[in-house]
Amino acid sequence: MMAGSPRFQNLVRGLGLAAARQTWEEKEQGMLSRLDEKARQRYARLVQQCRQVVQTEPGFEEAPGLSSLKSEGLNQLLAIYLRLLSLQGRIVSTLSQTRRAEVEADIKDLTAQIAQEPEESPVRRALQGTLEIQQARLGNLNKSQDNLKFTQTELGRIEKQVSLIAEEVATSKDPEQLSLTLDGAVKSIQGANKWMADHTELFESIDVPSSPVDIIGGSRQGQAQKQ
Repeated sequence: MMAGSPRFQNLVRGLGLAAARQTWEEKEQGMLSRLDEKARQRYARLVQQCRQVVQTEPGFEEAPGLSSLKSEGLNQLLAIYLRLLSLQGRIVSTLSQTRRAEVEADIKDLTAQIAQEPEESPVRRALQGTLEIQQARLGNLNKSQDNLKFTQTELGRIEKQVSLIAEEVATSKDPEQLSLTLDGAVKSIQGANKWMADHTELFESIDVPSSPVDIIGGSRQGQAQKQ
């Protein structure tokens, strides 16, 4: 009898939502604790801007896509942004531990040494193995720098996209114009998700649920802003 009760079903859904929110909050706070102060402040500012969009005046609810953006899109955008901030911090830390100039100089030196050794020399084989290791390290450095460049660009793009939405909501009187702006936000989400899907190996150690629960309106909102 209880299983068929609407009140019981609502209670179960509410408990599930609370559990999901707690899981997200724990993951989020863990990620924020590993960011530097500048990154935490960037995240807090973006959360605040998203809240401004959520607090839209009633008349703008007529804009197609605004309600879904407020209920799902902005939360997803914030989750993407936090993942990218975490990735940026990890890449910067990795790059700081390796000096490109030293690796490149070592490759040049090893190449010169190999050229002086006979073809079948054991020393040549050892040097060749070391050279391949250093070349692989240099390749990883190049990939990391490319990924860092994209991450920094994408973070800036998300910030500007949210700023544009907040400005449109605050100043525009045309729901259709606002809808065009929202289309840009959807494309931002899709583009970022595609890149992340194509580079899943970069995010394997970033432990965060893929579907956050109301980051903007959650009880932990004030905590993010204090970070």
